[in-house]
Amino acid sequence: MAKVSKKSLLLVAVALSALFAFMLYRYLNTPVSSETVIVATSNITPKTTITADMVKEVAVPKEYIQPNAMTDKKKVVGSIARESIISGEQITARRLVVAGKSIGFTGIIPKDKRAMTVAVTEETGVACFPKPGDFVDVVVTFDQRELGEPVSQIVLQNLQVLATNHEVENGEGQVSNTAAKASSSTTSKTNTVTLAVSPLEAAQLALSDEKGKVRLALRPFLAFDSLVTTTAVTPTSVIGNKAVVAVPAYKTSPAVQDDYPYYEASYDYSPAQAAQPASKTIQVIRGTKVESLSLN
Repeated sequence: MAKVSKKSLLLVAVALSALFAFMLYRYLNTPVSSETVIVATSNITPKTTITADMVKEVAVPKEYIQPNAMTDKKKVVGSIARESIISGEQITARRLVVAGKSIGFTGIIPKDKRAMTVAVTEETGVACFPKPGDFVDVVVTFDQRELGEPVSQIVLQNLQVLATNHEVENGEGQVSNTAAKASSSTTSKTNTVTLAVSPLEAAQLALSDEKGKVRLALRPFLAFDSLVTTTAVTPTSVIGNKAVVAVPAYKTSPAVQDDYPYYEASYDYSPAQAAQPASKTIQVIRGTKVESLSLN
């Protein structure tokens, strides 16, 4: 077997190195199919509104793109993080609450408000006319046992109706039913109304519903943000004091008591014992005879 010289081995090594360099150059300069996706630039906590500085656009090969990855930065900015997102992670639609959409019922509750439900009837609930998206006032009436005199007043104004029974308003202004539909033979009635209230209004509404009778007053569609000053109304303020007639009190002298016994007297008014008028007579003596002469 012929012996290979060192010069030949050096030439082979140089040729292989040149071939590897050429293949590496071709690989690095070969266009790779990629797509731009949105990636987080920092850690994002849940329920955080995403701003422009929290995300960036990055070109990623198609085979490495996550399913449902967001590709439009405008759709990501302003959305709310549903879950935690770590820095460098591709942002997917599942991780976001897109602006204008809601997270179930809690997504339609206005900021700094609470959802509170009150039971109503056709009389107290404006004949079932209030619908999700309307605004109402709350009138409470306390009976005489609570305040000494029946009193009624509008205690809360301009409360948004979030739901009636299980019907809520979706993002497009339409009403949808979140619960299973009732049987067609059952008449649909409004039994509960869910209102958006502040923490203080929640306490006021709870006390009113517990100690008094709550009624709703439906506000008009236009100019629904106006508020009015109200006062408490009592029967006296409605009809005044003229209906109350004072009855004079008659005082009698107390009976005099003594220790003497009393006997029941009996009277007989028969004609035989009736008192006779006294007659005037004179006596005349004639010798041995005496006569009585009447002067009547």
